[in-house]
Amino acid sequence: MRALFTLAFIVGLAAQPAQAVQTCPSGNPRIAPDSRYTVHGDGTVTDLRTGLMWKQCSEGQSGASCTGTVSTMTWASALSAAENTVFAGFSDWRLPSAKELQSLVETGCFGPAINEARFPNTSTGYYWSSSSVAAYASGAWVVVFDYGGVYVSGRSGNYGVRLVRGGQ
Repeated sequence: MRALFTLAFIVGLAAQPAQAVQTCPSGNPRIAPDSRYTVHGDGTVTDLRTGLMWKQCSEGQSGASCTGTVSTMTWASALSAAENTVFAGFSDWRLPSAKELQSLVETGCFGPAINEARFPNTSTGYYWSSSSVAAYASGAWVVVFDYGGVYVSGRSGNYGVRLVRGGQ
C-alpha cells in the first residue's frame, strides 16, 4: 500500500526541479567528503569507497561545471541511452542500481544531497536506477537528490540520469 501511495505521489509530480542552492547545516557530519572521490579531469569521478566510476555530469550537461539542462527521459530511454553511451574512452556505461545511486547521497546536505564539488549542478529532482520493483511490474526505483530519498515510480515517468561503470 505504501508503494502505491509513493507511486501516486511521484506520478503526480509535474516537472523535474531545476538546480538549487545546496544547504549543508553546520554540525551535520559529511559521509561523502571530497577526499572520497578522485576527479580524473575527463568528466569522470571515481568513488574510492565503492570503486565505481561515475559521469561527473548528469545526462544533458557538460563541461567542468556541468552546465546545461539535465535531460529527462523514461526508464526504457534511460537504459537505451546508457547502452549507447561512449564517454571518456569507455563504452560500458550503464544505469546504476538503486543501491549504487543512493551511495552518492550526501546526508549532511540537501538541495541537492550530493557532493557538489565533485558532482556540480546536480538537479534536486528524481534520477532513474536500473532496479525494478518486484511487487510492481511496471515500476523502478528512483533517487531524489533534493534530500536523498528512494522511491518507486512508473517507468513512463521522465527523470534525470547519471551513468556509472564498474561494480555490479
